[in-house]
Amino acid sequence: MSTLTWLFVLAADGGGKSGNHAVLYIEGINSDHHYFKHFVEFTGHRILSESCLEFEYVERTEAFMVPSEKAQYFLEMIERIQKPGFCIRGNDAIGSKGKHNCFTWLRSVLKLVDIDLGKSLFSPIITATKSFTQPEEYYQKDP
Repeated sequence: MSTLTWLFVLAADGGGKSGNHAVLYIEGINSDHHYFKHFVEFTGHRILSESCLEFEYVERTEAFMVPSEKAQYFLEMIERIQKPGFCIRGNDAIGSKGKHNCFTWLRSVLKLVDIDLGKSLFSPIITATKSFTQPEEYYQKDP
């Protein structure tokens, strides 16, 4: 991570009844050489994009390195995006009429920075964050 490359991680933050709430965590070093942490989430009621002090999650995806120019563009676009319709099962689910849950919305906007998380086998029924994440220990194992 540097002023040229920022880190993106999609995580299940443990919120909600199922612990499946998706949050995108971004960290980097800005052009003034200040380290920062930021989060982006869709709550069903609103889109939040704010600075934060700590990241708290129960599981996460792999970490993605994104060029800072592209990451800055991403954050600018998030501020302009209108809140989508909400469907707890996600926009892949039969009958969702294209409405998103927290995960499917983040998955769709991550394509702005060329991150494609794909779909799960159960997507026509429900798209759950934990279908795409692993506990931290999974990423700490030796190859």
